[in-house]
Amino acid sequence: MTLKLAIPNKGRLSDRSVELLSKAGHDAMAVATLTRYAMLFVRCGNGGVSHHPDESVTDADVALAIDAFEAAVLWLARERAS
Repeated sequence: MTLKLAIPNKGRLSDRSVELLSKAGHDAMAVATLTRYAMLFVRCGNGGVSHHPDESVTDADVALAIDAFEAAVLWLARERAS
């Protein structure tokens, strides 16, 4: 199972979601030996500045990320239950 499958194929989540290649794997190294992981990125409100004091996000983008995470967790729970 993948996070990509867990996010709905229609509706407001997938209309705005994109796949991206990231070198942010270092952020998951601490748990990689314990479990599988996925990363959910939130758009930066200032053109993509990250890991810097000028990094910012909007409340609306955080809300979309929370919706995507919730949808993924619920989908995975249903898959495991069936």
